Amino acid sequence: MRLYSLLPILLAIAVLIPGSGLAGQSPQQDPRQVVVISDLHMGNGRDAAGNWHPQEDFRWAPEFELFLDALSAPGNSATDLILNGDTFELLQPTSADCTYEDPSLGCSETALLARLDLILAAHDREIAALGKFARTGTNRVVLV
Repeated sequence: MRLYSLLPILLAIAVLIPGSGLAGQSPQQDPRQVVVISDLHMGNGRDAAGNWHPQEDFRWAPEFELFLDALSAPGNSATDLILNGDTFELLQPTSADCTYEDPSLGCSETALLARLDLILAAHDREIAALGKFARTGTNRVVLV
């Protein structure tokens, strides 16, 4: 299923909260919208031959860019985009990069950072789109 067919679902589950004050507080001068998405599961992308890794769940860079552009449409560049967990797929390795004699041990910090570097490189287009979004108007990206 392509992300563009998921866009209505993403937009439906995105939480849009106009910036308003709490009881006893004055309203914000500039209303903001808050959009919450989760479970992107960006993983290791493609292998050297250009095939998707079997565990790769995020294969929609162009559609993700369109989604972010829609959030930043003129007059809408005061958005807080909350990436609410599981943005990066850190639990499903595509190689044995975190192996230890004791199976109860997980990745070391160094091994996990190396895995994250691979993921960021595999999804450089999406990361660049998030950067562009964050630099537009007063948009913000929050990674939970």
